[in-house]
Amino acid sequence: MVNPLSHIELSHRIEQHLQSWRLKLFKNEPDYFQWQRSVLSAADLSSLQQLIQYRQDQNNPTADIQFYDLAAAPEILPVLYSQRYRFFSEVGVAIAQRLGSARCVLDFGCGVGILTTFWASVFPDIEFVGIDRSSKSIAAAAEQAIQRQLPNIRFESCQVPHDKMTGIYDCIVSTHALFQAENSPGLCSADWNTFARSHDSARQREAEEQTGVGERLDELCQVLSASGKMILCEKTRHLGRRILLQQAFTQRELQLTSTPMSLAYETVGEPVEDGPLYEIVREGHEPALDWSEEPEWKKGQSLYDCSGDVVRQMSLALELFQNAPSHKIQLKEVIGGCTLQVGVWRSAISYGYLSTTSGFQGMLLGSVRDSPVIVQSWKRFTAMTELEIQKLILEIWGQEDVTPAQEPVPGYENHTVAAQEVWSALPDRTIQKEQTFRESDGRAMHIELGHSGALTYIYWANTYDQRQLMLVDSRHDDWLVSYYQESLAEMQSSSHF
Repeated sequence: MVNPLSHIELSHRIEQHLQSWRLKLFKNEPDYFQWQRSVLSAADLSSLQQLIQYRQDQNNPTADIQFYDLAAAPEILPVLYSQRYRFFSEVGVAIAQRLGSARCVLDFGCGVGILTTFWASVFPDIEFVGIDRSSKSIAAAAEQAIQRQLPNIRFESCQVPHDKMTGIYDCIVSTHALFQAENSPGLCSADWNTFARSHDSARQREAEEQTGVGERLDELCQVLSASGKMILCEKTRHLGRRILLQQAFTQRELQLTSTPMSLAYETVGEPVEDGPLYEIVREGHEPALDWSEEPEWKKGQSLYDCSGDVVRQMSLALELFQNAPSHKIQLKEVIGGCTLQVGVWRSAISYGYLSTTSGFQGMLLGSVRDSPVIVQSWKRFTAMTELEIQKLILEIWGQEDVTPAQEPVPGYENHTVAAQEVWSALPDRTIQKEQTFRESDGRAMHIELGHSGALTYIYWANTYDQRQLMLVDSRHDDWLVSYYQESLAEMQSSSHF
């Protein structure tokens, strides 16, 4: 059957469903932990904390099962699972919209059945089977199915791969259940200066064994019908984990049928980037989409704001007012005493500059790719009154500081994959010092100190897609040189990774 409910209706239904499980939505940690202490006894809190620590230390299936067995206790279940309120609401609706014409759905790693019971209530004509390795979670799920009068659902305790699954399903759902090692970074890149992977089959097999992805996926393939599909949502926003999972799909002749859906939500006030959510089928179905192995680029992720004395230094280093031939100005206006300028420095760094009659100077700096974001932001100023400009200054910079900085502040800093794009575009890069550490398994880490025009930079990168770039005016680079030396000493005295 086709899903009869709209996105709005599904969203309303799942909110009611989560509340019926006694789950609560919290916007910040203090409120959540205050509620946790008011609901759980000191003994419950102690047992929970001990199991959480044991699970983190051991990182094995037994520790996981003990943790989820305790989490299924009636008094603990709503408290613990309230932390995942927005995960349930986002993923629950997204998957409901994709169940389509399924006749029999397997929910692999169903836990206490929060989402399984939701889908079963929305699709009374579809048979649902939920399996999980925690027997107490399964018992709690089965009890809920009875209380909710859901005859189209059953739950079974099954520890894959030790226990073999039975039956054939035309749709398999799995959310956060394929990776045994939650903190594994997955596959490393071919070197520190690229995001590309080498597609080494031996490393792929090793990573699949370490994370448990391979054996779990093999079992799912055994119970998937020839024309069936899988809907999978794992913690794979990290590129190394995403490519590991995608290569595991490819090696098992599974193909992508829709654009993967990235998820973003908050967990007790903390932003979470999750997914992507995949729809995959066996090879031979049309249409088939290509897998992306490019790092995720979020609009504006290369941007960095600075103000005050740092702007005065950077405006000189970037030749803002020299009309250099290699300096492309995209917008330049004076409005109500405010000077606005947007441009690109030597095809490497885009910037937006603002100065006010009060002496405030602010900048946004980023990659050329994010230049349209800066242009759009600065065009907002052109239609504003002076009072509105002051409010927008607070929105972007958080203050109107005209005093010199008391502590060293970078002219530009970025800790995302965007740092590599800015670093690689820096003109006339001259390396002053550099060091690369390499391990026998292909992992590598690099740190570099150098100059580009009137800028001094530090660039740090490793084979797990971590990047850092810092820029300062070369006339004020003493602290950056010291920072390089301290960072190098720390790397030399540690295991590097």
